[in-house]
Amino acid sequence: MVTAEPIFNSANQTFSFHVALINTVSSELTASSRAYIRYQGDGCKFYFEAFQVTVPTIGTYSFSSNSNIDTFGYIYSGSFFPTSPSANLLAQDDQSAGNNQFQLTIILQSNVTYYLVVTTYISNVTGPYSVTVSGPQRANLILTNMTSTANANSYAFSTTVLSALTNSNSTLTRCEGYGQSYYYQTFQVTVSTAGIYKFISNSSIDMLGYIYKDGFSPISVTTNLLAYDDVNAGSSRILLVLPLQSTTTYYLVVTTYSANVTGPYALIISGPQRVSLVLTSITLSITGFTIYSYYSSALTTSSPTFKRSGFYSNYYYEAIKVTVPRTGLYYFRSNTNVDTYGYLYLNNFDPSSIRTNQITSDDDSGGNRQFQLSSSLSFGQIYVLVFTTYSPNVVTDISIIAWGPSATMFTRNSSNSYGRINGGFTLLTIVFSACMLSNGLFV
Repeated sequence: MVTAEPIFNSANQTFSFHVALINTVSSELTASSRAYIRYQGDGCKFYFEAFQVTVPTIGTYSFSSNSNIDTFGYIYSGSFFPTSPSANLLAQDDQSAGNNQFQLTIILQSNVTYYLVVTTYISNVTGPYSVTVSGPQRANLILTNMTSTANANSYAFSTTVLSALTNSNSTLTRCEGYGQSYYYQTFQVTVSTAGIYKFISNSSIDMLGYIYKDGFSPISVTTNLLAYDDVNAGSSRILLVLPLQSTTTYYLVVTTYSANVTGPYALIISGPQRVSLVLTSITLSITGFTIYSYYSSALTTSSPTFKRSGFYSNYYYEAIKVTVPRTGLYYFRSNTNVDTYGYLYLNNFDPSSIRTNQITSDDDSGGNRQFQLSSSLSFGQIYVLVFTTYSPNVVTDISIIAWGPSATMFTRNSSNSYGRINGGFTLLTIVFSACMLSNGLFV
């Protein structure tokens, strides 16, 4: 399609016309599409498709989606790594085209290969879509099923590790694990040379792998998570391809697709140099987070209710006063059998104006439909953590795990009123405990 776009010349008060060439591609995200953790996405699985993009002429090109689903678009230069979605990223957009559709407008070079990645704003969403591209010349879009765009010539060295998952290994509840237990092993990974590395498993059991940067906590499997994979190598093997830095410590977590499965496996790691893999029994290796605190309560039909932003139904909630004896970065994660939603406020919480004083909110970043919030908290300051649910009129037990550089003090409002909740109300101290670490291990 060819269109003429009018351009007004203010110097001579005339219009000229710029000819834009338009082409459209149509496809569909399905449950069989590849999935990844999209950049800055809240969730464990986002279906996506990647298009290789080339243009014959340098210029400004616009990519717009059209769909009944809420789409999200990314453009990469040179290479796209599903297991490292921030690498080579040029542009991203959620809804600049309106109606929850992305629109990416960017200058492209004629001698560069780009990748357009089409995914969704919310995880686990499928549906048909189309992408319209306009520019000074017709852009060439090719749907690619490449595992990654890494250069195979970069894999000059290989390292092989043999191990086995047994019922003596620790267990975790993984993303989309639906509350079940999965045996796992953790390897500390370092490289002497920065470059692109490939991790592949070989086993008779269906395996799943995660890569973390700087640290890994089994009770917060999305914290520091860089990438995960369980199907890209085929035959139920792990395949992770991503750039690693020589100055960074990574953690490879090996587990299984199905719960309570054991068996031997091999890991083959390829890259520009050999990789150091050290099997570690460290229970917690997130630098600086050494103390855990716990809070327990319940949402009942006697709990107060409020209306979440954009919704008109009633949601039961509990408001919890939070203070810390040491300034630093703290995390809060729910641990229940229902889909939770969390808010964190500074000084006070007004249920009739839930955006006032709001620091952050979250739905599913903790995995398994649990919220996970993080924020820098200051000693001497009062915060309010609000626990509620994603769906209205749901009652449930409340369990919250917090961790950071010191113990987190929880106290809850003893009143079920709708009034503003702050440091002045009557408080009841709930469950508090802390687990110290010595040399990386619980004691």
